[in-house]
Amino acid sequence: MIRVEFDSTLDDFVDVNMRMAEHTVAVRRRRLWAQLSAGGCCAIAILASTFSRGVEMSLVTLSVLGAVAVVAGVTVGYLYGRFYRWSMRRNCRRVVHELLRGVERLRTEFELRPDGLWSRTPSAEVSLPWSRLTRVNETDEDVEIWFDPGLAVVRNRAFARSEDRRAFVEAVIKLGGLEPS
Repeated sequence: MIRVEFDSTLDDFVDVNMRMAEHTVAVRRRRLWAQLSAGGCCAIAILASTFSRGVEMSLVTLSVLGAVAVVAGVTVGYLYGRFYRWSMRRNCRRVVHELLRGVERLRTEFELRPDGLWSRTPSAEVSLPWSRLTRVNETDEDVEIWFDPGLAVVRNRAFARSEDRRAFVEAVIKLGGLEPS
């Protein structure tokens, strides 16, 4: 059995929840529709405000106006996607802060057991079976262990050395029956 532990911050919990949410089709679809709506409304507003003046326009002017409306719509849609993510993260942070009752740090434990990944914080204990493991992603800051459904994120600060991290990842891959990369 391999066991690691570290202190998780409020931002760590928000980050994990955001990763899980953004991984879902529902959230990605909702963000896309919000972006399309914001960008489309911007483009329509530009065209409507111009046409409502009743000014005669040449074909070149109409073409330029259409191009400006499209560029403005795409730009607003892109920026709205960034705002949407920021707003979602802010709301998630409020929820997590409330659920944790203002506690800023919680001890988080992960243990690799023969039947699955076990995790515990002072308020919850979770066991995710290896049969549901789908993939392991290594980033510079952490190790993501994806299950169907579920996500465990083990921060680098859980490991004293990079060799410990490597052994942990290899054990997860072996226990989960995944192909080594």
